[in-house]
Amino acid sequence: MKKLTIHLLWIILLVCTVPAHGSESVQGLFQATRNCEAYLSFRKGTNPGLVQTVAGSEYAIKEVHARAYHWVRIEIPGITNPLRWVAAECGVVRDLIFTSDLPPPADPAATCTTPGLHDSYVLAVSWQPGFCAHFPYQGSKPECDWLASGNLAIAHVTLHGLWPNRIECGHGYGYCGTDDMQLDEDTLAFIKPWMPNFYFEETFGRYQWHKHGTCQKDMDANAYFRTAVAAVIKINESDFGRYIIENKGNAISREQLFAKINQTAGDQRAANSFQLLCKGPYLYEMRIKLPREFQVDGDWTDFLGEDLPDQREPHRHACRDDRILIEGSAPAAFSPGAGR
Repeated sequence: MKKLTIHLLWIILLVCTVPAHGSESVQGLFQATRNCEAYLSFRKGTNPGLVQTVAGSEYAIKEVHARAYHWVRIEIPGITNPLRWVAAECGVVRDLIFTSDLPPPADPAATCTTPGLHDSYVLAVSWQPGFCAHFPYQGSKPECDWLASGNLAIAHVTLHGLWPNRIECGHGYGYCGTDDMQLDEDTLAFIKPWMPNFYFEETFGRYQWHKHGTCQKDMDANAYFRTAVAAVIKINESDFGRYIIENKGNAISREQLFAKINQTAGDQRAANSFQLLCKGPYLYEMRIKLPREFQVDGDWTDFLGEDLPDQREPHRHACRDDRILIEGSAPAAFSPGAGR
């Protein structure tokens, strides 16, 4: 009994003294665009008092979960345990400053919120069933709820985002403007099969536009999303895209997929532009490095560029084994079309 008591005390001390993995202290503002659950722990899904953000309200941000954050920790006044985690896509983040970046005031990172200074793009392409089945999205993605219920089937790769990048900023280039996302009805119809969240709401699209789309000055929101979707269609219709799709519910070989990418592009370095991300053995995303002036309608050199990397950039979620599982989705009453 004494040993058990000591062990429990040790666990309590460890939990209380070790900060959340990957979290960073920040200063900033969170403008809620919808009512979302505010968790004491988003990993465990605990929400004492069933607290929610209020659409239209503004909250101070105290912490984010990693630099490429999907969760922000805000202060909600007047409640017990006022520091709560909320999904970043439930609102708009403004004036975000990482405490570790201060000082000096003249930090070159000031350019990381200036539009038009990007030197490349990253196209993030999701395998939606893999993401929804293996990430704790905590009810923040209605398309995942529909997948889980069998009311929606997705049998092609989908758009996560098209991200302008600036090498000096690492992964911190973002939030470069306040232009609102205004999409035509034709554009919305074009996007929906490829970014299924748009079937239900515009929250995730607005998040992507405010964080990433505002950092390029060449396209308005309509052109930006249409270009991103056209890039996803190009991946979907490629030999290596079909290799993934045709094996849904089964497994693929990582090295065979890379070989198909190289064969499609006609260059043995082409696969170095691709990161395959897994949760355990399950594929959930591909990230593709593109040049600043990439062309969707040309050949693969126009798309990937001529200056291909000699090595692939590491990623903490990179698929580790050659055998990669492709999560399938249940038969659905509603299956969005895959055509243009």
